[in-house]
Amino acid sequence: MPVDKKCMKCKELVKLPRECRNCGKKKFYNRIPYEWGLTTDDLIGLFCEQCGKGRKYFECKKCGCENPAEHFKWFFEQISV
Repeated sequence: MPVDKKCMKCKELVKLPRECRNCGKKKFYNRIPYEWGLTTDDLIGLFCEQCGKGRKYFECKKCGCENPAEHFKWFFEQISV
């Protein structure tokens, strides 16, 4: 099942990476190698299952909007049921 969502600003599809840009951890079947967690400043983020490197924002390639990881949380809750 896809894990991408439309940009908050321009509505272009924002693709979440299928590979950690820090350690290279990959998942298959259109899944991402991240788990939910809180950043040091108490924001929701996605963290690599292998190296723990986290991301708070995912940039839209079309308009540059920084979509917060929290923007994708509702979607993940729906597909994990």
